[in-house]
This record gives sequence, C-alpha cells and structure tokens, in this order.
Amino acid sequence: MKLWILLFVLISHSLCAGLVFTKAPPHFSPKREKVLVYCHVGSEVLFLFGALGQEHGNAWAPVFGFTEKGESARVAAARLLKEDVRVELLPIYLYLSKTLYIRLPKEDQLCHVFFVSFPQRPLLRPSFAKHLQYRWSSLEEALQLPMTPLERECVILSSSA
Repeated sequence: MKLWILLFVLISHSLCAGLVFTKAPPHFSPKREKVLVYCHVGSEVLFLFGALGQEHGNAWAPVFGFTEKGESARVAAARLLKEDVRVELLPIYLYLSKTLYIRLPKEDQLCHVFFVSFPQRPLLRPSFAKHLQYRWSSLEEALQLPMTPLERECVILSSSA
C-alpha cells in the first residue's frame, strides 16, 4: 500500500511540480487562504464531486473553500461544512492538522487542513448548485477518482505524517 501512495506522489509531483509545499517557499506571499475539511467516519473520508462552472468542477475533492474577509480558517471550515453539506458544527470540533503552501502562477495561497471525526455518517444534504454527488471513500480509493492535479497533491500531502 505504501508503494501505491508513493506512486501517486511521484505522478502528482510530475503533474504539478512545485505547486504545493509543506514549508513556505522563498518569497511566499499569500493572497488568499484556502481551507480543506476532511470529514472522517472510521477509515472513510467524505469527497464531493464539483458541478461544472464551480472551482474544481467535474472533479472530486474534500470539502473546501476560502476564508472570507476577517474570518479565521477554523470558522471558515465550519461555515463551509454548513454551506456545502448542511452539517452544522461548532468550530472548536475542527482539528487543524497542518498548513500547506500553494504557489500558483498568479498568486500564493495558504491551505489550512482540518479534520473532523464523526462516530457515524452524518446526514448530508449537499448543495447541488456546487456539488453533483458525494461519496465516502478510503484515501486510497479517493486517489483513484478524477481530481485536479493541485487537489490530488493537497490530498496526498494532507494525509502524510
């Protein structure tokens, strides 16, 4: 299984070399803050399939979005859960796992990675204007789903120790 993950790391590094870092690269100046929220039930993680016309449309991703002006990353994560799948959660229950550093051609972004564990699958009511479907998958299964190279890189780096 570790060889399988290593293979995906190598493939995704070749697809988007240098885009996502675990430490801030030189001259890093973030313009936006992205938030990823991994909802866990046992070994399964929630992934959403984006609608065409949405950022990362026609691809799978965990719950994600951006902070609004004056909003903390933790509060944004709780807001995104409510907006995207109608799960209301106090921000205190979201665990900040790590921060990734994304370098895009036009801007740098911080990416705050949050985890929340549920004892059982919560009732989800996705916003179908943004997401066409959802599924619970292991990370290994999820990496076989169509994702953008940037999202795949974030998933791999988010799940590594």
